[in-house]
Amino acid sequence: MKRVIYLLLLVLPLVLQPSWAKWFEAQGQAIVGNDVKAARDAAIQDAVKQALLYSGGSIQSLQQVNNGVLEQQSLSVSGGGDIRALKVTNETLDKNTITVTVQVDVFPQARAQQCKGQAYAKSLALVRFKMKNRDQARVGDISELNRVFSDKLNNLMELNHTSFDIRQFINQNVSFDPAKLDARNETVRQQIKALAKRADTQFVLLGSIEDVSVELEERSALDFWVKDPPRHFYLVTYLFDGLSGDLLERKHYRRQATWGFKETARIDLASMKFWRSPYGQSLLTVMDEVMLDTSTALACEAPQAKVIAIRDNKIQINLGRKNGLKVGERLTLMHNGSYTDQFGIVRFRQEKSNIKVKVVELYHDSAVLQGADTLDANNIQLNDYAIIQ
Repeated sequence: MKRVIYLLLLVLPLVLQPSWAKWFEAQGQAIVGNDVKAARDAAIQDAVKQALLYSGGSIQSLQQVNNGVLEQQSLSVSGGGDIRALKVTNETLDKNTITVTVQVDVFPQARAQQCKGQAYAKSLALVRFKMKNRDQARVGDISELNRVFSDKLNNLMELNHTSFDIRQFINQNVSFDPAKLDARNETVRQQIKALAKRADTQFVLLGSIEDVSVELEERSALDFWVKDPPRHFYLVTYLFDGLSGDLLERKHYRRQATWGFKETARIDLASMKFWRSPYGQSLLTVMDEVMLDTSTALACEAPQAKVIAIRDNKIQINLGRKNGLKVGERLTLMHNGSYTDQFGIVRFRQEKSNIKVKVVELYHDSAVLQGADTLDANNIQLNDYAIIQ
């Protein structure tokens, strides 16, 4: 079964139900290999994913949709609610591509169950993933896979405007060492904070491709190449809070798929031939999972804005319309600091001030705040933070 991400999608809210439920319509596509049913399932799952991202949520497991039928009474949606119904309204098969149109009924969570952070797109920087063992990449000459994979993932996450504000793709090698992820080791913490400062973001996503080996079986001297050997893909991602340098989440993704190329072939990683191959399709599935997992992990994280300018009794911050801020929204200023505890571990600390401000001017990626009273400039510093009340 082969699948592609269908980027140019029609995703429309349908006014078909009462105000407490919303129907969304979306299209998904998949490449048809030897299994039409599997391709249809993949197209339906892709359409459901797009509808959920448009609605502001993300499905926890796309595997819970099977042949256009929910395998549970409802599906939990991070940031959105539950999927209560799914309809396949149209299906076409054109040569080797199947296209389906679905309508998804998203029932919002009760207000008490929602968190403030769900309404805001989080500023995030994606750093080019590293390739741990380049010797494994010799088969197929895919030593640039880490760069190409990271770039495609960044493009995919940029499409999810409700969850992410992707401000920079740091497309260069960074000497990130997961072995130093220890509370007493400040090296990684300071490195993450520097990356976040450079990209002007609150969160940083890094990763390491640990395994791309080809699994060769025993062969006789007459066999030049084992037919269709499987190839592994093992990725570990690290999601950090860029303000404190703390690790928020570490995720592992393992896949195995038929390699499908000759032993001496040199693979063009930009070609559709590669991305439509079973191995390429498995990588696209991993990209989906990384995006959805990251969206879920950050859904309830409180967005924090950095103070970037102070003048004329007003404060400018580095979050704006793109992040979901609105004129009149109220925020509280915070002072950041750190201390060393009795075990010698440096701890991040924020002190809440009594300064209340609200948004009076709004721009694409920044906003101007003003207090009800005259602001005391001595109590406000550049790089202080503002949190939404």
